[in-house]
Amino acid sequence: MCVLQGKYLYSREVSVSKEKRSRSQKIYSFFLGVNMADQGETNEGVNVKLMIENRTNIIEALSYSPSKVFDEVKAKGVLNREDYHRVLAQECDEEKIRKCLDIMEGKGEESAKIFLKILSNLPDTYPRLGPWIKDDGGREEESVQEADRILQDLPDEDLPFFLQIEKSSLSEELRKDFPRLCDAVREARLSPKFELKEFEEFKNNKSQNQVIVLLDLIMEEGAESFRSFCKILLQDERMKVPMKKSINKLETGEIKNQLRDWKKYLMAKQRNPRAKDKDLPKRCKTTNWCTYCEEFLCIGEAGNNS
Repeated sequence: MCVLQGKYLYSREVSVSKEKRSRSQKIYSFFLGVNMADQGETNEGVNVKLMIENRTNIIEALSYSPSKVFDEVKAKGVLNREDYHRVLAQECDEEKIRKCLDIMEGKGEESAKIFLKILSNLPDTYPRLGPWIKDDGGREEESVQEADRILQDLPDEDLPFFLQIEKSSLSEELRKDFPRLCDAVREARLSPKFELKEFEEFKNNKSQNQVIVLLDLIMEEGAESFRSFCKILLQDERMKVPMKKSINKLETGEIKNQLRDWKKYLMAKQRNPRAKDKDLPKRCKTTNWCTYCEEFLCIGEAGNNS
């Protein structure tokens, strides 16, 4: 048994990788993503196709009060100022909706996807859209495949380093919806077991470092858990962009040098778990004394951690 921040107790359990993968496939998006594509459809142009096929449904559903959708689309940046004024310049609401749809279709797949998601998030305002907006899992599968592609070239041994360098920047975004993030992590079994009461207390704690604690717990569970966690974030529309930026940093020369030293540190630590950090290769520095230098073939003179 371990103590989490002096209060939360949890027990570590051994997880089977296959079970984790099957569970996390169901949970990856911790923000509700509504899919409007039919099972078996290809991903290419599916949202534009849905808009075209359901154009009449959309016009009829929005005709009584389209302003909320227009405002949402403008706020999301899909309609720029010029587009927005072109829409409002139309004589009646139906013509405004038609102009908006024309612009959305012309902007392509990504804009159509955002537009349909806006509609799916307003079921009470536009209940007549319900019959053709379906949550059948197709879009979730598309999102899973995209996350797999992004992470496929990121080795397991690089994942802890990725978390270390990006923990602070990611935590700022994750703190905005921390309770829902906790629910996704718990359901995907990516963190140690909590009793339900303890979990609810942890989830609703307003402490500034709660996200850091959760990330540390996921990291302790190993590379498989953290890879699944990365997929959760990559499937969320809000987190996808900062996650991609963070992953792309690993290709810069500076980060590659830090990554090289991080790997040397981990190798030495595994070889000699009782060694003090001052005697190990430094994680992000290149000029400190290292008694393991010759063994790990560091670049530079023997004894130099560069």
